[in-house]
Amino acid sequence: MLTFELESNKAQGAPYLDLSSIGWDYYNRSGRWGEQNKYRGKRLLYFESEYRRDFSRNGFWGFVLFANVHTVSEYAGNTFVYRHPAAGTGLRIKFNKISPTNICVDVGISKNFTGIYLSLGEVF
Repeated sequence: MLTFELESNKAQGAPYLDLSSIGWDYYNRSGRWGEQNKYRGKRLLYFESEYRRDFSRNGFWGFVLFANVHTVSEYAGNTFVYRHPAAGTGLRIKFNKISPTNICVDVGISKNFTGIYLSLGEVF
């Protein structure tokens, strides 16, 4: 599964809190396994990939491997200079066989940040 997003804040004098930022998209799904709101800029470029498999035949147990990278435009020059990668792995437990709802336990690492996340539901 691949995700590619490009957010752009076209307002020239936009207030700082209105600038594009990781984790503030409509469904709060960009920048998984990184600190929300850590990087802001007029433009945001985000790429994510995920691989998932089942452990058991009935799909009750599964795992996921993931990686993403994002960059925000610099204030001076409005160019993309720095990349911020993140990666991790997770365990999936099928919560409901009819719907694709899982209990998710993820461990993610990015520069200067490590997190363990527990959630109900899926990003993709």
